[in-house]
Amino acid sequence: ICASIEEKLNNYLDYTLDGFLAEQYPQYRGRQVKIVLGYIEHLPETVHTLMDAFGRFAQKLGIEVEVRQIQNLA
Repeated sequence: ICASIEEKLNNYLDYTLDGFLAEQYPQYRGRQVKIVLGYIEHLPETVHTLMDAFGRFAQKLGIEVEVRQIQNLA
């Protein structure tokens, strides 16, 4: 699960840093970017560790990262 989450996070970073986000959504150009990982069930500790490290890295690039549990809507 960590590898697939890490790959997605890196893709989101690339999308943002390479300018594709601003190109596709020019109305958001210059606004703060925030990547949110929402989950319903308990995440393994390895995912929390990954997200902490990714969050610190992204913050240095000016991108906010948030991990939050959401309620099951079922």
